Amino acid sequence: MGKRLSIRDFAEKELGITLPDDLVKFLETHNECLNDNPFDRTEWKSGFGDIHFICGTTKAFRSRFPNFPKTMVIIGYLGQKEIVVNRQVTFIDEYIGVDTLTDSVYLVDSLGKLEKIGERFSDWLKHFMTCLKNHEPSKPHHMLDYFKKKFRK
Repeated sequence: MGKRLSIRDFAEKELGITLPDDLVKFLETHNECLNDNPFDRTEWKSGFGDIHFICGTTKAFRSRFPNFPKTMVIIGYLGQKEIVVNRQVTFIDEYIGVDTLTDSVYLVDSLGKLEKIGERFSDWLKHFMTCLKNHEPSKPHHMLDYFKKKFRK
């Protein structure tokens, strides 16, 4: 059995990119609480995926959208948002992405649309933690909904 790759090396091998230091630190610190199914909303880290989720979901976006930025990685799942298409209401999934070149944070929907919500991952994460500290919802999944609304410009 070979040596297990670090999170940084695994991302480089799978995606051909280098993850920002603050993202790697977050993943290493909370690795035991993250999984490849961030749809589970049982604690504050719900929504954030582990390195397997990050690589798999990023590859899926790259495959589905040929112009999807090669420097973008999908790090988590926020839930669904409602949109209107041809006067019909439909729901699409919304994810959290990080541009590995600029360290900026984005909302990324399942149609490939990007919306910048933070300049640096570490600042965005601090704000996320502040939102959680200042908001005590009755159910854990409400935290991400509250957070998502706070970050909309």
